[in-house]
Amino acid sequence: MTEQQEKMKFREAIDHTLTALDGDPFLYQRIAADAEKGEKTMKHWIPKGLVIALITLFCMGAVAVAAVLLNYSPEVRAQKTAMEALYQEYGLTRTSLGLFTVEYTEDEQGTHLWYRANSYLPAERIGDYHVLIADDKVEVTWTHDDKEPTMWESGNPENPYWGEKQLQAYLHAENSYEWLQPYLAEEVEKPDLPNFYDTLDFVVVEQAAGDMPFRDAQDLADAALMDFYGMTEEEVADYEHFIDPRILLCADGRRLWEVTIANAESCYQVLVDTQTGEIVNIMITTGGVG
Repeated sequence: MTEQQEKMKFREAIDHTLTALDGDPFLYQRIAADAEKGEKTMKHWIPKGLVIALITLFCMGAVAVAAVLLNYSPEVRAQKTAMEALYQEYGLTRTSLGLFTVEYTEDEQGTHLWYRANSYLPAERIGDYHVLIADDKVEVTWTHDDKEPTMWESGNPENPYWGEKQLQAYLHAENSYEWLQPYLAEEVEKPDLPNFYDTLDFVVVEQAAGDMPFRDAQDLADAALMDFYGMTEEEVADYEHFIDPRILLCADGRRLWEVTIANAESCYQVLVDTQTGEIVNIMITTGGVG
């Protein structure tokens, strides 16, 4: 199969999945509605050898597509490295990291990524995570590294230090707002933390000649979620697409498609360079989306 054929098959698969969503730019209002899912039953026996061959071809095609289509900015590459280190060291997950704002900086030490709990959360309990990337070395630290691990490993939210289990308890609470109230300190409302958008000087503009079609940007965003977060094609397809797409014209001349993919629990925003296809930024927000 040629490279062009692989691209076409990938595009056809994505187009087929998203056909039902075309032409309805107001799907965001329906994100909170859960769709019933039926089970699919395999009715035809397929020879084992054919199954293995199909799996092999699919994997080869997926690798080729990722290699050809995905071009990450240095910030996104660093964030992917940091995210994987936090998974391994502290057991954090994709959904819990959606509760943090990521700050990216560089200095003589290397690349720094700070993960700070969003302003509506008890920051003193959650603490900050810091990842330092220098050459081939990755160093991860947490505000509560010197505390007794049983304090967060138990999952008890009454404890003064929260890890993954407490964050998941919040995310899965029937009413997360009410669940959270006893653990918030009585203090003035904290300002929102700066995020990637604060580093951009931009205005919203109309699509122009030379900009890639939004569908192409959507394909890149879908592929990025699968690669960056390890999501399956089925998982990505279950999210609502075509939510208020827009182009950001930055002060440095870059034109970025803003692609939003969301459901009732999670919202992903992917910025794609309209000229080069570079994935400029990926951001996930959880805990109250919808």
